[in-house]
Amino acid sequence: MGLRVLDGLLELALPSVGLDQAIQLVHYLVPVLFFWHGFLLKRRDAPTPRATYPGDLLHEAGHWAVTAAAARPRLTGDVFSMDNDGAEIAVLLWTFLACEHAGIPPEVVFHPYGYKGDSEWLIEQFSSGNYIGLPLLQWYDMVSESDDPETGLPRVIRWVRE
Repeated sequence: MGLRVLDGLLELALPSVGLDQAIQLVHYLVPVLFFWHGFLLKRRDAPTPRATYPGDLLHEAGHWAVTAAAARPRLTGDVFSMDNDGAEIAVLLWTFLACEHAGIPPEVVFHPYGYKGDSEWLIEQFSSGNYIGLPLLQWYDMVSESDDPETGLPRVIRWVRE
């Protein structure tokens, strides 16, 4: 499942930002590499993987994707601790839409050991059309005001914030 998630990430990132930034995204998510004030560095201590579950990789990519392009070079360490303008809520919907787009069951990302025990509730909300985080993704100009006529889901304009 991990490779399927990575393939899904590249499928989303390549058309949106091009090869260089897609490679940057993968490096951001690979545990032996990390960003420090925009520089890609290799860890000396060979850390354990940041993502315990394969779906965590997709959610962490969402943090990168919803961060404004100008701010991405400042991503350092744990992006959750740097949450700006409530982006975590936008990341939740971005993650659900990415799962739907890539054909990954939402349970892979929204697993019972994450999301403060609210994984099942989040899946229920998104699946029933209660798109928590939609106003932020619209404000970021990533999602349209109208739904995709084929899927009924919010229509994604771009997967990566400008």
